[in-house]
Amino acid sequence: MRIVMTTDLSRLTYPLLMAACLAGCHGASPTVVTLPKAEVVSAEPASVAGSIEYPVRIEARDANDLALRVGGKLIERRVHLGDVVRAGQVLARLDPADAQLQLADASAGLSAAEHRLQFADQQLRRDQAQAALNLIAKAQLEQSQDSFAATRAARDQAASQWRQRQRALDYQTLRADHDGVITAELADTGAVLSSGQPVYRLAWSGAIDAVMDVAGRDIDQLRIGQLAEVRLTELPLQPLFARVREKATQADGLTGSFRVKLSLLHADATLPLGLTGSARLQPVSSSALREAGAVKIPASALFHQGDQPAVWVLQPVTQVLALRPVTPARYEADAVILSSGLAPGERVVAAGTHTVYAGERIEPIAPLFSAQVEQGGVQ
Repeated sequence: MRIVMTTDLSRLTYPLLMAACLAGCHGASPTVVTLPKAEVVSAEPASVAGSIEYPVRIEARDANDLALRVGGKLIERRVHLGDVVRAGQVLARLDPADAQLQLADASAGLSAAEHRLQFADQQLRRDQAQAALNLIAKAQLEQSQDSFAATRAARDQAASQWRQRQRALDYQTLRADHDGVITAELADTGAVLSSGQPVYRLAWSGAIDAVMDVAGRDIDQLRIGQLAEVRLTELPLQPLFARVREKATQADGLTGSFRVKLSLLHADATLPLGLTGSARLQPVSSSALREAGAVKIPASALFHQGDQPAVWVLQPVTQVLALRPVTPARYEADAVILSSGLAPGERVVAAGTHTVYAGERIEPIAPLFSAQVEQGGVQ
């Protein structure tokens, strides 16, 4: 009886187990294939001919020192370093007490001269009327005319003296002669200034330049109008373009370098002054860059196929890697300039070149610290 019951139970259990197994197999999700990731960058255009690169600083094209035309004690400064000012705005004042006294003295002198001129005019008119009636001698009339002329000259001299004193009082106030930004404070409140001593330095609003100091060995390679690319430290993703506007013909006595000014093209007039960066000057003929076909890649992207330098190129559609020989033109601190073998815009493996193989399909990612990451990753 026990054996029969076990057999019946087994007949009932096996179908249930089989059904459960089949149900589990039908509900399983398909396997997802994960591609290996690799850092990929795009080859950038570069020049085979040695380009010139120097630090630059953004400065106003026009600037001047602001000074008072007269000497005196500085009693007030109304603006400070970095302030934006407008033409005609009052910036500083001297103590006007002495100038006011001198103006008052000139005013009194002018008033007296005008009174004497009025009296001489009246006397001349009387003598002219009497001379017409032959009531006075001709010599008396001539004397009145001479007195009137001398008095009028004295009045004109007093008026000129008054205008000078008036202007001297106005010179006690320093005003901005252009719109701009205060870039230096050259005198302190309370100081006794001499005539023409600067109080501020003003950088004019408007055109701005990128200024650099070039070594003597490179100055002959620069030409007026030569194109340059400027990259500012504070704005690394916004390259600016410029042309050589002016270059010094004589070296600085202290540094031995030559001052070169680059005129920024289509730059925002509100770009803050004092920003620093670097300027790379391209060949005078822009066709030289295209004819050379040179590209720049990270030094870590260079691989070797036997004794031949090569790079791992990512095919654009299949995302498959291929090893391609290249010809290096020169080596920089963290980059390699290739003269052939790679076109601008082609993508190469930038790191881990020894961990990939030909025909491997990968998922490209941008390097952790790169402009491509900040702009949205590898496309």
